[in-house]
Amino acid sequence: MAQLSEKPIDVIIAGHLCLDIIPELASGWQMQPGQLSEAGKAVLASGGAVANVGLNLHKLGFKVKLLGQLGDDGFGKLLKDYLSQLAPEAAKGLSILPQVSTSYTIILSSPERDRSFLHHAGANAHYSLDLDRNLLKQAKVFYFGYPPLIASSYIDGGTTLAALFKELKAEGVMTALDMSTPDVSGPAARVDWTEFLATVLPYVDIFMPSLDDLRAIYPQKELNYHDYVLDLSQKLLDLGAALVGITLGEDGIFLSCAKPEGLKGSLLEAWAKGSYYLPAFDSKVIGTTGAGDACFAGMIAAILKGFSLRESLRFASANAACSVQAADAISGVKSFQDTLDLAQSQTFKQGLAVFERYLLPPLHS
Repeated sequence: MAQLSEKPIDVIIAGHLCLDIIPELASGWQMQPGQLSEAGKAVLASGGAVANVGLNLHKLGFKVKLLGQLGDDGFGKLLKDYLSQLAPEAAKGLSILPQVSTSYTIILSSPERDRSFLHHAGANAHYSLDLDRNLLKQAKVFYFGYPPLIASSYIDGGTTLAALFKELKAEGVMTALDMSTPDVSGPAARVDWTEFLATVLPYVDIFMPSLDDLRAIYPQKELNYHDYVLDLSQKLLDLGAALVGITLGEDGIFLSCAKPEGLKGSLLEAWAKGSYYLPAFDSKVIGTTGAGDACFAGMIAAILKGFSLRESLRFASANAACSVQAADAISGVKSFQDTLDLAQSQTFKQGLAVFERYLLPPLHS
């Protein structure tokens, strides 16, 4: 089995890819039927897991390959040119599908309100999991993003995706999975996502969904916030994931590691079993689009550098703090060294008192 250090590609990122259209909205803006509202300039940027995580890691200095699909329309050309300009080698893995439209997302986000999305699946509805296995086995990490937006990943309950992860793990590839919130009115709403995760997570090393993603799968019901997060974390570990990080938005991140024997053969093997909480960094927020992806990319980057759990969690949070300082997911991301400096010096917001017992100690304690 090849060691991670011997593999030529750091991370292969597969799954959802789209064009993000982000209009600038005034404070207090709300959509009203029959009403015309003035907006500012719009930002056009790459979006979806493939672009967000892939370009994050590229800007942090890692060798990545993007396995996303585009349509043969104007949006597709725009997105392909944009990604090729930012990451020429990484973008060579992109596919253009004839007679198919490109996926796009209109992101409605005013300064003090959470985001709303209008999404068109486009080429993602035709995404194939029949990926080049010889290529995938050259990667240290294989990341797959947003199964609820990729029909081929859930149409069989996750069996094909699980088999892919299992095969890659046997070849010494670290596996990573991210989620998105299923569309409540689309075909993904009819999927039993609890069964999907039960099928796939036994072959996943790193699983870092948002709390909002999980609420759509495991309703909170009568549990309070604290017990709900702890229950979710343990449930996902019990399903087989080696590392579970639940991003809590402005409240930070709650991370749990499986028992050591569940981490054999991965860079996570030295990490201790347990649960840890880190508040969010105190930073100026311009847009939260892609913040969770930036946190995930930062975690992968830190693990590949051989960081400790404490250092990795701080670095992941610092990368997310950089991301939110721009309207799109990528413009705010800095170099690896600049992000590392921020991780070692930045102050945190006030953390949640209910997680005090899990609070990660200061870096130099």
